[in-house]
Amino acid sequence: MSVVVLQFGSSTLRYGLSTDDTPRGTVPMLLALRRKRSTQQGVCFKPRLSDDFNSKSPFHSRKICFDRLYDNLKQSKRKKPVGPSSASALGFFQDVSVQDIEIFDQKNFRQNKVPHNFAGFLDTHELHRVYGEDVYRLHPKEEFDVIQPIRAGRFNCFGISFRVCSDLLEDLFNYVLVEKLRIPRSDFSSVSIALAIPDTLSRVEIVELFNIFLQKLRFSSLVVHHESVLAGFSVGVSSACVIDVGAQKTSVCCVRDGLIVPKSWFAPV
Repeated sequence: MSVVVLQFGSSTLRYGLSTDDTPRGTVPMLLALRRKRSTQQGVCFKPRLSDDFNSKSPFHSRKICFDRLYDNLKQSKRKKPVGPSSASALGFFQDVSVQDIEIFDQKNFRQNKVPHNFAGFLDTHELHRVYGEDVYRLHPKEEFDVIQPIRAGRFNCFGISFRVCSDLLEDLFNYVLVEKLRIPRSDFSSVSIALAIPDTLSRVEIVELFNIFLQKLRFSSLVVHHESVLAGFSVGVSSACVIDVGAQKTSVCCVRDGLIVPKSWFAPV
């Protein structure tokens, strides 16, 4: 039985086998979905966003989302964390579709992030989804929307539902395992997964990862551990103060005897 090791963050996903000294490769944590078209007018379907979501700053939109969620929780007098089934509390997301996610300027993104070994623009005639580094090969005029399923170490549910974000992560993991590691989907039941996750993930998001790998992708087993703890183990220590400088966040946490010290984690940046 082989063991596949995966580590994902906001920017990249590293993959390899447990017998490898270093990761076999990395894949950008990006997907591109073809935009929906109206069958009557033959134009791109683009629902109107509220004025609050038209801000160019993603942090401004995030603050608005949290403020609305807090007000909703306060009015309903909820005392438990909001999970993916809390449709009433997250109802204000329903008017925003996948193609309305404003992560970055997609045209400049594709032009400025072109790899040095650029192999030409991708032929997307029969493609509805594009994964990883192939996103960089999309022509700026292609009617695709680039989505980042992980943002700042959390599920990127701003503009889409928790379930849609989970489905996008499932597709991206499946792409890496089948296309990069060359593991047939029929052999998933004989493969185990070792997953290094960001310290920022909530309990609901961790449970959803188990659902993706064990229920949907049908792997035989899954072990999950936080990156900060594994960082200490990699240098032979079980207690340390770990500073994680990522693509979109910087966090600090204390690890003692292989466990994160409660309430010691914080993200100053």
